[in-house]
Amino acid sequence: MPPTVPNPRYHEPLLPAEDSRPAKPRQPRRSDEMPDSYALAHTRSDLQRTLHNCIVIDLETTGLRPQQERIIEIAALRVSDGKIQQRYTSLLNPLQKVPEEITDLTGISEGLLADKPTFEDILPELLGFLRPHGSTVPRLVGHNVFFDFSFLQHEMLRTQLTASNELVSPPYTPRLVCTAEASRTLIPRESVGRYRLGNVASYLKVTHRPLHRAMSDALATYDVLKALSQERN
Repeated sequence: MPPTVPNPRYHEPLLPAEDSRPAKPRQPRRSDEMPDSYALAHTRSDLQRTLHNCIVIDLETTGLRPQQERIIEIAALRVSDGKIQQRYTSLLNPLQKVPEEITDLTGISEGLLADKPTFEDILPELLGFLRPHGSTVPRLVGHNVFFDFSFLQHEMLRTQLTASNELVSPPYTPRLVCTAEASRTLIPRESVGRYRLGNVASYLKVTHRPLHRAMSDALATYDVLKALSQERN
């Protein structure tokens, strides 16, 4: 995903109804102030549980708005007991123009995608990978995973609206695990600046680095997930 992209996944929470009690002043956390030891341990413990059974995902898209833009590449890693067991990747024909800036960033052009399957074509196979039959639905992991999941939801909804039968039943509702959020808890901001995948991967000195392609970024996210789950000296 583009490094210059603002994060569209987080929205200001709805404000509660006004009451008569005075609001408590909020003390912003200093940039050099880390969460307490319990928060650190809890976050690492949850990441360790995640590694037992999860899907690590990354998408490349034509833009930032899932209501209007489309997925052009998807990569997913099935992780069990901390190890990658299977990989899934596909280029996708978005049935719309690929902006020049996306091609410049990813190397993915309209010509490259012209003969590739659509999201509707790959959906049954993709769902079989994301939620294996007869097993607990794995957690879905991504760096800013809410962005990826929002695109998946909109693509699935489009498919349901255009298909003659309901393909996504029951709805796909995994627990989401965000490595960007975990990084904000576990890594001081001054160590990475912005919590982009490339910055975090460099700070943690992991094997794979993001290259703005789905599989390379999914592998980097998996490496970051593993590194964050471990105690650092």
